[in-house]
Amino acid sequence: MGYVTISLKIPEDLRGRMQQLNFKPSDVRFLIERETRAKELESLGKRVDKLKSAFDKISETEVVKLLREDRDSR
Repeated sequence: MGYVTISLKIPEDLRGRMQQLNFKPSDVRFLIERETRAKELESLGKRVDKLKSAFDKISETEVVKLLREDRDSR
């Protein structure tokens, strides 16, 4: 796995508050990872909802029919 460097500028007062709380800039990596995972799960949830609505349009009898046809074709 490769790494890239990301730099950002923050206000001086924020940096001071971070120091007072012993919040290290390296802790930001954890926060980025956590937020990225949350966004990925949100995106997957939306995709599942779309697929669910598509599958809801297919009747159970249609699914059974398609499975039988597939089995018979083997």
